[in-house]
Amino acid sequence: MNIGLPGTGLGGLFYVLLGLSMPLYELWRTAHRRSSAARWMVAAVQSSTAAAILVALWAEAWLIERGIVLATGVPWLRGSTALSIGRAHALPDQAHLVAVASILALVTVLVTVHIAGTVVTWRAARAV
Repeated sequence: MNIGLPGTGLGGLFYVLLGLSMPLYELWRTAHRRSSAARWMVAAVQSSTAAAILVALWAEAWLIERGIVLATGVPWLRGSTALSIGRAHALPDQAHLVAVASILALVTVLVTVHIAGTVVTWRAARAV
């Protein structure tokens, strides 16, 4: 079992992207006269939750960074490996690589599912 930050896996990233895209989809539905106030409320709640997840992750990263900076001022912690890495800015660089890898994996999953759905639709159309 892996232990990490909640909301940073593929499922969390998928939820955040879908939650943030819901208002755009509702705009499209409104333009085609297929939306309602109830659907807009659902889109608002879901996109607000997704935005709150992003804010919480940003705040957590900021607090961790501040903690490392404050800990470097404590004399008996200065020699620790984690703080040495933190001072060399290796942690933020690696965090960006992990985020990029997660986004690429999510895009791969989304494209694969879309292609599979298209193939299934074509097969169903041929059968009719």
